[in-house]
This record gives sequence, C-alpha cells and structure tokens, in this order.
Amino acid sequence: MKNIIVVVCLALMMAVITPFVSRADTAAPESSTSTPDWKQMYEEQKKRTDDLERRLSVLEDKSTQDVYVVKEQVPESTLKFLKQTELDGYVSASYFYNFNQPDTHENAGRGFDARADEFMANKAVVRIGHPIDYSAFDWLAGYSVKLIFGQDAEFTQASGLSLGNQGDLFEANVTVNIPVGNGLKMTLGKFGTTMGYESTFTEENFNWSAGNLWTFVEPFTHTGVLLSYQATSELELKVTLNNGWDVVTDNNSSKSVMGTATYTLNDKTSMALTGYGGPEQDNNNSNWRKGVDFWIDQKFSPKLEGVAQIDYGAEDGADFNGKKAEWFGFGGWLVYTVNDKWNVATRADYLKDGDGTRTSDAPSLAPFPVNHGQELTSVTLTVNFRPVEALRLAPEFRWDHSSLSTAFDGHDTQVTVGMGAAYFY
Repeated sequence: MKNIIVVVCLALMMAVITPFVSRADTAAPESSTSTPDWKQMYEEQKKRTDDLERRLSVLEDKSTQDVYVVKEQVPESTLKFLKQTELDGYVSASYFYNFNQPDTHENAGRGFDARADEFMANKAVVRIGHPIDYSAFDWLAGYSVKLIFGQDAEFTQASGLSLGNQGDLFEANVTVNIPVGNGLKMTLGKFGTTMGYESTFTEENFNWSAGNLWTFVEPFTHTGVLLSYQATSELELKVTLNNGWDVVTDNNSSKSVMGTATYTLNDKTSMALTGYGGPEQDNNNSNWRKGVDFWIDQKFSPKLEGVAQIDYGAEDGADFNGKKAEWFGFGGWLVYTVNDKWNVATRADYLKDGDGTRTSDAPSLAPFPVNHGQELTSVTLTVNFRPVEALRLAPEFRWDHSSLSTAFDGHDTQVTVGMGAAYFY
C-alpha cells in the first residue's frame, strides 16, 4: 500500500512539472531589444572581405602578369627611348578621273595626284622623333625622322638620297637647343623647307591636291644646318645654310641660304616672310636663284578662315637663251567649317612662268610639254568629311587652264574629279 502511494505521488509531481518544462523549451526568441552578437557578426564580415580580396588579387595577376613579364625582358635603354619618342603618321589613297581621258593616264602638271583614272596608293607616312622646346637655361637634344612610302615618294625625293622608287627619307636630322638668349635651336641634317604655305604632307592641307605654287616654285627639302630663334612670343626667326633645293649631294661647290620670319599676332592672325638665294644649277656657282615668298592667314570667325600667298623668283642664266628667267604667282584659300565633321575648302591660284623655267618638261610625275613659257590658273573645291576623328574623306573638283594650248595632253584645259582618303594614327 505504501508503495502504491509513493508511485501516485511521483506521477502527480511529473504531471505538474511537465507543462512548465515544455513552455521553457518552446519560449519565444529574444526581442529586438536584446544585445547583438557583435563578435560573430565581425567574424562573418571579415571572412567575406578576405574572400573578395583574394578574388580581386587573382584577377589583377591575370591582367598584368604578361605586361610585367615583357617589361622585365626589355632593356632600360629601350624603355627610355620609348618614353622620349613621339610616333605618328598616316596612310592615304585616292582616285581621280580626268575628263580629257589622256592616253598617258597622267594628270599633267600635278604632283601626288598624278595618275588619271587610276586608283593610287599614295602614302604610308611614318614620323618618329623627340621634339624639343626652346630653353634659355638648359641644353636639350632631339631628333626627327620622316619616311614616305608609296607612289608619292618618287615626287619628293632629293637628288643623292632615296629608298628606291617607292620610298623617301624625307627628313633625318638632329636638333640641339643652345641656352643663348631665349634659346637657340640648331638642326643639322635633312629637313623640310621653311618656305610656302602648303605642306608637303598634303593630306594635312585644306585641299587634297597641291597648288601650282607648291608644285613648281617651292622646294621640298634641304640638307644643311637650320638655326631657329624665338625672338619674342610672337616672332620666330629661321635661317638655313644648305646644299640647295632638293639635293643631298651638292650639285656645285657653293651653298644656298634661306631665311623665314613667322609672326603670330594672335590666335586669329599669322604671317610669314621668306627670302632665299644661291646657285642651284649643276657645276655652276655664279648663276643664282633668288626670290621671296609671303603668306598671311586670317581667321575671320570661328567658322571662316582665309589665306593669301605671293611668290616671286628669278634665276640667272636659266631661260632658253641663257639669260635671266623670272616667275611670279599668287594663291588664295577660303575655308568654311560647318561643324567638327564637315568643312568646305576653295583655292584659286595663278602662276606666270614667263620663260618656261619652272614648268617646261618639269621634273614631276606628270610633266608639261617643252615650252618657252606659260601662264597657269587653277580653281579647286574640296569637301572634307571626318566621320571619325582619325579618318579624312575628301571628294574634290579641280579646273586647270594654261595659256599653252597643248599643256594638258593636247588641251589648254584640264578638269578632274575624284576623292582622297587618309587614316591618321
């Protein structure tokens, strides 16, 4: 009986205790006002951050490991050269149709756009150099190399140096800044002329084709020494002593001189005056070629720009009778910029070669016939389109006229239409 009473008591106690234990086990979670486990949260965040850092490090190693490997293999002198060197240039091609349909397939009197009704691989230009500024305090040194490859190279070649019919070492020179005054730069070697408005790199001119002044009465290059001095912020002076016009190997025993003063009044007006003189004939030191060239560039508004150029020259013993020959010419440009992609450039020029000295059987890709003098006039209209910054497309119309009735393959007039394209890098 006693044992039964004990069992009953234990059963009653379990019945009372069990509900409380059950409620404790199923109690609600802590309220939002309870203290967070900061240590646990820190550990979890640190784990995530460390994982992201490891993944980023792997990506960086993959993107740069090839560069580091190459850099370690390049000599320090090469790296220094690359840091100091500027490289640019362009590639150009063109097509022009001649309405005279000449049997020779030549556009008479033209330089780079010489072939009629033919596609041309004009130029692959490579310019490498380390240009230097004027300095009143420091000795500085630099250099310039300009190479032309393609059909245009034959036209610019200087006597005594070429890379074959399709190549020209247009420039190769060293420049030193001497800390005298505001700085005196001395260039020694082969360099482009300081005379004239249009550049030999005609793809950078307003018009695609070059004018008659550039083609017939201006040199391309000189080989010698060129001194340049920035007298003031507006005035730059240049003078050269050289072997002559477009010769590397001198064709006589005397030197030629040329001087150019360029005055930049402001960002709207600039001008240049050039004078030259020296013997240019083979084995003759007494017959001098001399003359003067002047141009002025005026920006009338942000959209409209105009240029005018005058050229006069004479040469002793150069006409067909061994007497003094003279020539005179002028040109004008008017350029209207529509926007950053489009502009329209017009050029009109006139050249009087009274003795035929500059245009009779001229040493070009498309020479005029032998003559004792002629007057040339041309009008050119070029539309320049740059759909992207590096590309120039230039459809062009040009009208040429000569006082010589047979100048243009038996005609006194020549009309061409076509387009040039250039990609700049």
